[in-house]
Amino acid sequence: MNEDLKVCGIYGIFDTLTEECLYVGQSKNIHERRQSHFKRLRGERHLKPFTEWFVSIGKDESRLDLRVLCRCFDNDDIKNKLEIFWFNELHPRFYGAVPSINNRWSHSEETRKKIKGSLYCGPYKYMCQMCGIDFESQRKRHHKSFFCSSECAHKYAQSQKRDKLVYDDVLRLYLSGMSQVELSKSFNVSTATISRFMRDNGISTGYKRHDPGLKRKSGKTNNADVV
Repeated sequence: MNEDLKVCGIYGIFDTLTEECLYVGQSKNIHERRQSHFKRLRGERHLKPFTEWFVSIGKDESRLDLRVLCRCFDNDDIKNKLEIFWFNELHPRFYGAVPSINNRWSHSEETRKKIKGSLYCGPYKYMCQMCGIDFESQRKRHHKSFFCSSECAHKYAQSQKRDKLVYDDVLRLYLSGMSQVELSKSFNVSTATISRFMRDNGISTGYKRHDPGLKRKSGKTNNADVV
């Protein structure tokens, strides 16, 4: 099974000997559509001109090459527009009905270039704002910042929040008696962000898990202190 063909989009069937485009079509699963085309050709049940041509070459399937022309979402409007474009672009030798409400060759070269640009269906290339890795996406993203994973997006969000914190201000306010909850409200960040900032910058919080050399203060009264 050709995993590369298990996609939704527009495909073309080409003659491997002459590179002539024989057929253009659309499908939500191009792999399954390929199987259907070849089965109909073998059984001589395809379009009559296409079947006659296939029989004339001795039913040599090595002469047929089905290629994915463009991937897209499973949306009829998008698939129809893309099929119209590729039909006009490649001029397939065999076809049943012209996939367009316009005349077959109605678009000028300039118009076809504009359509091609507007119907580009990926993959789109981006650079992760957090780790700097280049990555591809089948979706066009409209955010100002791009991330290769949800983990990078979370790390970036946390780093943006921590950029609001200034070491001298946090230390001064904490030593003045403000709690971590009060600090988080003052800087408009979460208590967890304040806690991590203090831990990472060596500001003692009084908790043993943050400062191994310290013991967490206990509110329980020691029996030895009771007179």
